[in-house]
Amino acid sequence: MKTALRRRQRGFGLVEVMVAAVLLALGIMLVSPILGLGFRSTHQNKEKTAAVQAAQRIVEQIRNRGFSQASALVSPTSNTAILADDVNGQKLYVKADGQVFTQPATGAKLLQIQRIYTFDDRGTRNLTDDRIQVTVKITWPGGGTGHITMGVTLVRDNFQ
Repeated sequence: MKTALRRRQRGFGLVEVMVAAVLLALGIMLVSPILGLGFRSTHQNKEKTAAVQAAQRIVEQIRNRGFSQASALVSPTSNTAILADDVNGQKLYVKADGQVFTQPATGAKLLQIQRIYTFDDRGTRNLTDDRIQVTVKITWPGGGTGHITMGVTLVRDNFQ
């Protein structure tokens, strides 16, 4: 009777439990790098979004300041001026959560900002031209070779 009872009671043996544990450990080891990559990608996307928003803000400030202030930045000896930082001369910093600061903060990375003002002389090298092309380029640590580039064309008002 005890033999018949033992045959009906089936369970997992030690070998089966060990094989299941090894398979579970391998599965966890394979999935964990993917999770880390996902978290890293999320932080990079937040930084990129912050850089795009900073570039949009700078372009909007340039547009609001207008042609006369932009033309004052370009030298008569050259039709191009390259300036760093935002339009107020401030450095911008971005945190992994996407916040942008004008002062260094713990965990914040410096955004590399380039503002390029160029008279659109259409090949004439005439500095009295009525158009200035402004390009804003922003790169950031962690962005690899990626960068954000935006531009605006300012036109001289006839009333200036």
